This record gives sequence, C-alpha cells and structure tokens, in this order.
Amino acid sequence: MLRLLRLAVVAAGVSAAVRSSMMHPWPLLHRRLQESSGVIGNVCRDTTDCPAGSVCIAGSATTSIQSCVQTPGCGGNVAGNCPGLLSTGQLVCAWSPVNASQCSDNQNSCAAFNGQAGIYMCMTLDRCDAINGNKGVCSSGCKSSNGLICNGRGGCRTTNGASYTCECNDGWDGPACEKVVNSSCQAGVGSCGQFGQCVDGTCSCVKGYSGQQCELSPNATTTSPSATTAVVTLPTPTSDSASSSSKATAGGSSNTTTSWWWILLVVVVALAFVLIVAFFVRKKMQQREADRARAEVGELMEGDIDDGVQTPKGMIQTL
Repeated sequence: MLRLLRLAVVAAGVSAAVRSSMMHPWPLLHRRLQESSGVIGNVCRDTTDCPAGSVCIAGSATTSIQSCVQTPGCGGNVAGNCPGLLSTGQLVCAWSPVNASQCSDNQNSCAAFNGQAGIYMCMTLDRCDAINGNKGVCSSGCKSSNGLICNGRGGCRTTNGASYTCECNDGWDGPACEKVVNSSCQAGVGSCGQFGQCVDGTCSCVKGYSGQQCELSPNATTTSPSATTAVVTLPTPTSDSASSSSKATAGGSSNTTTSWWWILLVVVVALAFVLIVAFFVRKKMQQREADRARAEVGELMEGDIDDGVQTPKGMIQTL
C-alpha cells in the first residue's frame, strides 16, 4: 500500500519536473548543477545567463567550474573575480607568466610585471603557491583561519605579481573579508551567503537567520554593523527544561506517527470500499447474465412446443 503511495508521489514529482524543464530548461539545470556541486553563484554557459553587474567566468579546481561572478571577472590582463565552491571560497585570480608570443596583441591582452608577460587565470591556492615557488605567497595573503579563501566573501588577487590580498564582495570588508559593512549585494553571484538571497540589491534572509548579510544564525549575535560576527553559547538547559524539551520532541514524534496511521487507515478503508463495490457490481452483472440466459432458453422452448411437425409419437395411429 505504502509502495503504491510512494510511486504516485514520485510520478507526480517527475511530471512536475518535466513540465518545468519544458518551460524553463536552463534555469532548472542551473538549480540542479548548483545544488549538486556546491558552486558559488549561478552556473552559466555565458554572460547572457548572468544578471546585470556580473559576468560568466570559468576556472579549474578539482573539477572545472563556470559561474556568474561580480564584475570585473578574472582573465587576460584583468585581475578580477573567479568562480568558486562553498567548501573553499572563490578560486584565486593568479598571475601566471607566459611567453610574449602568446599575447594576441603583445600588449593589451597580457599583464606584465618586471618585464615578464603574463595573464590572469582562476586557479586553486595550491597551484597559485606552486607558480610562485611554493613560498605560500597566495595562502598567506588570502587563506582564512577556517580554511576558506577570503572567508568565502571575496576574491584573492594580485596587483603587483608578487603578493596576494582579498578583494571583498559588496557588503564586506577587512583583510579576510570578515567584517560586515552593509546589506548591499549583487544578484546571481552567491551574495548573502547560503541563508539569504539578494533582492533588489539588498540581502533578504531565510527564516531564523539575520544580519545585514544573513550571517547570523539563530544562535548568533553581533555588537555593531562593522564587527565580526560572534556565536553566543546559550545557557545549558536545566533538568526540568530538558525534560520538557524531551517530552515536546516525543509528543511531536507521536503526533507525526499518529498522522501517518490515520492516513494509512483512510487508505485501507477506501480500498476496502472500492473492493466491496466492485464485488457487488460484478455479482449484479453475473445475475443479469444468468437471467438473460434463462430468458433465451425459455423462448427457445416455447418455440418448439407447436411447430406443425409430427413427432414419432404423433404418428402412432389409435387402434
């Protein structure tokens, strides 16, 4: 019974997904790719897929990434923003030396430092450090204590080819983009974190979260708009409150179980009713068929009573 219900729910979901994909195939793919890969910002094919104020940029981490980033984007002779993952932050917009012959116009498509031509590329911290002689130049300038690049709130880039610093997204500031400035944001690039959405240039938080950049969890607070957010540990509940909480949880679980039993009971009763109705309908049809058959036999017998043909007994003469 439950299997049938699950199949019905799955079928309804598939049908809705198919209809949605037929109407908006690429936005649906955006959501699936972003949810499955943890990409910061909207996944894109080109800049036409990105909101105003952002561009589509590709980069290479453990896998290739391509998403909308806040302008300017990293590439060629521009030190800008890179795509990234929620688990690491943006990739580094690193300067990589190249032969001058690789610059299409030998001037504007490359950025030169100390007479060496090079281009800006989006890459991982490790690769950036390797290009710079494994001296930790990129990591020391951009890697936060939590392991994220610029706390996941900005891009790591260089303007001199030798040192790297964080360039923070709208609404953030500080050496590691750890301080909230205001609620401004850019749509489509992952602003407002995982618990907010950029609406008309301002962060709108999901229920339970707050802060100008939706950076405060239900258990967090901040002392000022520019201060680093701090998590506050709530008092340990007493035995009475813990008992009440346990009872409330148990009560909620019990209510959920009861609801499922009621649903199952209704389904069973409905199925039983359908089977009973089907049984009586079938029995009624069989009765009608039997009555019709008896009527036809009766008609045939009545037709044979006097058909004008003498039977052998009728031909016996009376002596």
